[in-house]
Amino acid sequence: MTKLAINSTFLQITFLRTMLIGCSTLLLGILGGHWSKFRDAVLESPIRTVEWLLVRSVSSFLAMITAYAVYQRIPMGDASAIFGVTPVFTGLMGVVLLGEAWQRKHVYLALLAWTGVALIYKPKFLSRVIPFHDTRNPKMGVHSDESFYLGVAIIVPVAASLSFVLSRKLSQTIPPTLIICITSIGIAIYSCVAMVIMETVRLPPFADWKYLIPEVIAGLTSQSLLGKALQLERAAPVTLMRNSSIFFSFVFQFVLFGTVPSWASILGAFLVIVSTALLGALK
Repeated sequence: MTKLAINSTFLQITFLRTMLIGCSTLLLGILGGHWSKFRDAVLESPIRTVEWLLVRSVSSFLAMITAYAVYQRIPMGDASAIFGVTPVFTGLMGVVLLGEAWQRKHVYLALLAWTGVALIYKPKFLSRVIPFHDTRNPKMGVHSDESFYLGVAIIVPVAASLSFVLSRKLSQTIPPTLIICITSIGIAIYSCVAMVIMETVRLPPFADWKYLIPEVIAGLTSQSLLGKALQLERAAPVTLMRNSSIFFSFVFQFVLFGTVPSWASILGAFLVIVSTALLGALK
């Protein structure tokens, strides 16, 4: 849906999405009788907790604006596969921030995931041995500024991983709904400030709302279902199902935009899906 919103900038999309999510979660909390819990959690939180909330909102902001910018400029399948290495960074940050343990097998699977990402990046030294482009299909391979945005895409899993780990850390003292609400409102504020600096402050054109509103609804639904799935099932099958979005991204990019992925992108995405699923099984 984001890729179809061709008249909107990534900052406008981020602002609209986070404002809708922030306001809806706040309204649901009030209607559900949780306003006192929200208020007490904010007012009674120590300074350290507020600092972590600030860090989480900044990392989520970086992940979201980068994801939208990348989705608009490179093939959906490649972007989704790169974003799929988030569990690798989440595990590493869990070691640093939460004191979790990593074993040698986790390191091997992380390297396997990075091998998949390397295939998606299509490095020049590898292209000398195996051609990535198909002269019969000009839409295959990397063109114009795609190389730059493929590099920028790695910011998404790094920032998203930090956000996930901090969510686990903060959820011990703050309701998860409040974390989402505060983070969303913070991102909306950052987006507004960025628009003041980089462009005009305005909402996305109404012509794109038919794509963006379903995207917001789908995002909220997927987050809710993912949280419920993690409560009912082990991490491995949940991670595998979550990363099935990579497969559907390749399908949608072909159906909607006629973009045929290179064999390297398909193989790289497969390695990412398998390695992250195994990481989930072994954690």
